[in-house]
Amino acid sequence: MKFLYGPDERPPLSVALPAGIQWAVISVAYILSFAMLIENIQGGNGAVTVAFIQKVLLITAAALVLQIFAGHRLPLVFGPSAALLIGISSSTGFTGGVIYGSMAVAAAAGVLIASTGLLAYISRLFTYRVITVVLLLISFTLIPVITPMFISSGVSSGSLYTLIFGLAVLAGMYLAQRFGGRIIRATLFLWVLIPGTLIYSLIFAYNPTEITYYGLSGITTGFPTGFTVEPGVLISFLICYLAVIVNDIGSIRSIAEVIEERSMQGRYKRGIIATGIANIASGLFGVIGGVNYSISAGMILETRCASKWTLVPAAIIMAAIAFLPDLVALMTLVPSVIIGAVLIYVLAAQFSAALYVFFKETAGREFEYESGIIVGLPVIIGTMISFIPSEIAEAFPPLVRPVIANGFVMGVIVVMLLEHVIFRKKKEPVS
Repeated sequence: MKFLYGPDERPPLSVALPAGIQWAVISVAYILSFAMLIENIQGGNGAVTVAFIQKVLLITAAALVLQIFAGHRLPLVFGPSAALLIGISSSTGFTGGVIYGSMAVAAAAGVLIASTGLLAYISRLFTYRVITVVLLLISFTLIPVITPMFISSGVSSGSLYTLIFGLAVLAGMYLAQRFGGRIIRATLFLWVLIPGTLIYSLIFAYNPTEITYYGLSGITTGFPTGFTVEPGVLISFLICYLAVIVNDIGSIRSIAEVIEERSMQGRYKRGIIATGIANIASGLFGVIGGVNYSISAGMILETRCASKWTLVPAAIIMAAIAFLPDLVALMTLVPSVIIGAVLIYVLAAQFSAALYVFFKETAGREFEYESGIIVGLPVIIGTMISFIPSEIAEAFPPLVRPVIANGFVMGVIVVMLLEHVIFRKKKEPVS
């Protein structure tokens, strides 16, 4: 496909600014969705959530700039990682210092892996079946976390009606994706969040919680303290961070294929290191870390602009919003059911990516029974564990709880055992 502007070409401001606004809308929508979900998990209030979003916006803006100038140097949008969200949600009951400190250590380990050449050895563990399971687990193990957002949205009309509304929003998103114009598809999340909130307010007696906020100090206060190491939490985040690395590699590879970029020397290494640096900062700031998004490919194909420089205006916009707490506070008024619908849309895309990886590798080959077991069993076990009631999970010893009660981590452990131990293929003897 011929693009109007290549990865290293600088488009005029009349092109770069609209594209940058669209990139910013995508990132902000993801940031808002993940922040609101974490608020539900950790029981934060409006003030804490606003400060949380301010910090994530600022770090995401910095990560974009770092990736453009020193990282993978490709037109890839950056945003919160679902894999790290799983690590956070499975570590409830531990202090912020333990949770975000472990995330920072895991990110540092990711930088070490990429910078020392260990990436080549670890990547061998992630066969197409393992990658398929990792992508599926991200979708399935987040379902118990997202489900409450569909049935508790601060209204008195009943859970059934909010559930119906959420499903209607989800259906509307796919109708817009199928029949909407390029601008609608490129800014889909914006159309869901703003008009969706207005429509919700008209239908339901919606009384959002009064918002207070730190102001600009939200960026400079509320840092986690008491960084201590809990082995179980650290192991959980180390495994989750391997999924971040896999996601990063997949996103970089997919965007390179879309724009037909052949010069890939060092891009994976630099991209993973830049992601790791950003995630170390996220851990120290006490917010969720990020990853490069493969959704960037759709945006590029829609606009036919593959220039990485369009992400610079996006970074500037997000950094500016980070210093506008009134605007951030207004953004948090979006009902949780709408946030839930957006997240389900994202997880469905993740599921589609998993199927793409699996069937691309198995195309033209006879289906193997053991492949179904290697993929299916870890997903079943991981999903089952993610539905364990919190009171039962809390009965597990604190040392192992973040691992055993984490459906994603247990699913990854099971698929590694199946792929590389139980069903490991024996090498053919040399004649």
